[in-house]
Amino acid sequence: MACSVNYGASGTEQILDQIRRMGTNVLIITPAQSRVIAGRARTGVSVTTLVERDYRAVKNEVLSRTRSSALVTQSFWNKAGDLSKNGVVVGCEPEYFLIKDWQVVSGELFGSTHERTASRVAVLGYTVASDLFGASSPIGQRMMINRVPFTVIGVLSERGQGLDVSNEDSQIYVPLATAMRRLMNVDHYAGIVLEIDSLDSMDAAAEQSRSLCSREAAWFFSAMDRSQRPGGFWLRNCRDHLDCDERANT
Repeated sequence: MACSVNYGASGTEQILDQIRRMGTNVLIITPAQSRVIAGRARTGVSVTTLVERDYRAVKNEVLSRTRSSALVTQSFWNKAGDLSKNGVVVGCEPEYFLIKDWQVVSGELFGSTHERTASRVAVLGYTVASDLFGASSPIGQRMMINRVPFTVIGVLSERGQGLDVSNEDSQIYVPLATAMRRLMNVDHYAGIVLEIDSLDSMDAAAEQSRSLCSREAAWFFSAMDRSQRPGGFWLRNCRDHLDCDERANT
């Protein structure tokens, strides 16, 4: 994968800190953009080929994987009392917060039981907690996400803008199963995040993950005309970003 990080010197340390905070031994798999829809060329349209089949193959066969989380995201109108705002809701698994080394400042994170039972619980980013609840503690309070009631169980520590320009502090996090079944009604993922056991294993794990996802997609779409098949997968290696930044400043 080509490395394309190019930041001004004054912001280098901040960028490097963001990469290290996410983990330099992290791989992120996302579906590529669809190039053909109904026989016509299109750009900027996400395909829905990253599914449980791909995730299961990666978890079973990438032995250097230590933690992982599938992700889904969508914007919803969120309301607490008289305050409301539109914002991004992220469905993720409990290990997502461990991969990102992200703790709560109050309350708790959701766990495997919440995920297994698709519980309607939410963990708020630092900014959105203030936007919706002001100076009051949101822990144990009820809020509405797309008119579905949720109980707030935690508020995350302040983190700031991520590498993808999103402000993670303005996002709301719910269990993956809850997001997929109760909010978004989807059976595909927006991405898969993998933590690999060491930097030395990163390149091999990246190539293996890419091969596995391509293999599963080829099997699934084997009966479809080649011109109609969706694109493949993008794989971002966080170590590449760190290597590029460090080379640029030596």
